[in-house]
Amino acid sequence: MDRNLIADFKLITNGELDQILRISSAAKQAAMEEEPKSDSMNLDDTERSIISFCEREVQKANDLVYDKFSVFKQLMTKVTKAISNIESLKLIHETFRSEYQYNIRKNSSESDIIQQEYNLAKKDLYSFKSEHKLIRQEQSSTKPLLNWAIVLVIVFAESVLNASFFAKGSELGLLGGIVQAFVIVMINVLVANLVVLLIRRRNLISNSSIEKLGYTLLSGILIVATVCFHFLVGHYRDALRIDFENAYAFSVLNFSSSPFVLIDFESYILVVMGFLFFVVLIIDLYKLKDPYPGYGEITQKFNKIKQEYDALNFVLLDDEHEMTKTINQKIELLKTEATQTYEEIQDIHIAKQKLENKYNEHVSSIKNLAITAVKSYRSMNSDMRTTPKPAYFDNEVEFNPSRVEFVYIDNKEKTVLLESAIQKIPEYELEAKTNIRKIIEELKENTKSETM
Repeated sequence: MDRNLIADFKLITNGELDQILRISSAAKQAAMEEEPKSDSMNLDDTERSIISFCEREVQKANDLVYDKFSVFKQLMTKVTKAISNIESLKLIHETFRSEYQYNIRKNSSESDIIQQEYNLAKKDLYSFKSEHKLIRQEQSSTKPLLNWAIVLVIVFAESVLNASFFAKGSELGLLGGIVQAFVIVMINVLVANLVVLLIRRRNLISNSSIEKLGYTLLSGILIVATVCFHFLVGHYRDALRIDFENAYAFSVLNFSSSPFVLIDFESYILVVMGFLFFVVLIIDLYKLKDPYPGYGEITQKFNKIKQEYDALNFVLLDDEHEMTKTINQKIELLKTEATQTYEEIQDIHIAKQKLENKYNEHVSSIKNLAITAVKSYRSMNSDMRTTPKPAYFDNEVEFNPSRVEFVYIDNKEKTVLLESAIQKIPEYELEAKTNIRKIIEELKENTKSETM
């Protein structure tokens, strides 16, 4: 039982009262002075002080009881609040409705824009696939950074390799070799891009057979031209070792007379490596995007908008989960508080009855103390006086202090109401969660119909 519900009444003894009020001394002094007078009808000062002192002791007990009543009242207030909270479960779904509706409206403008963009991008993609008779998935590289890294590696590797070859035959040394090598590499990259572009253009379904043949021939011409270019570069390197001043003229002349015959073996290596890098560039750049022109771009646009659309949906879903979680936490907290309050008041009636019993016992003891002290005073006064005692000494001592009244009916009724309310919590909780699910579905459906 809670210590706050237990009262500790302190009762003084007859001896302590005698010492406090000096009753024995007062009785002797009054007897010597023949007080109270024999014809007196009223209590004397000592008798009144005894009665007043005991009345104050009763008032202390009353104050202590009222303090305990405030504890009982607080508990009953908690009971009333718990009952009210349980009843509020019936309407908790309406609170959720207003919050959820506000959240949906807050995001509706952004959602509408993204929804329209998503629908438009989806329509464009399906129209493109239908128009170009594409039934496969888009096949752009899943790791474009890797493809570009390969391009950079090829540019760097070919530049270094060519620079080392040209530096050996150039009077300008390594610097001259680097400049010449970089120019050759850039030509390689440019032609590789042109070949990839032509191959993709050839894939268009709208092309006629002649157009496809034309793109094929152009691609072939560029590849053959690249092979010839690399052999020309090989001849140029040979010429650098023979006559630096006239290297370009000699390279063109030698290429014209015998294009595929080189003097130095390293020049063959230069040609082969240059062409291999060219082939790798074509393959790498071709895989970078989908082979069908425009398919990769329109798919990427759709995927980007879809990601934004999905991200917004995830945000809304997270908000929904958070709001639902908050409502569930409120319900759990309400259940816990109601159960704890019910457990707290289980002993309240017993505690109140014990308090009343102890209080009545204490007040009776004070009354007996007052009566006994007054009678003792009168007895000592009568024995020591020479005149007759007052007639009222034989009357009963009256001691009727203000007492506390204990009421139980209201407390019992509230306890029964709380118990009944707690029993209904599972029913209210199920109904609340069902209504919340219906509200979510209803508002989502309304939002969809508004955006259509």
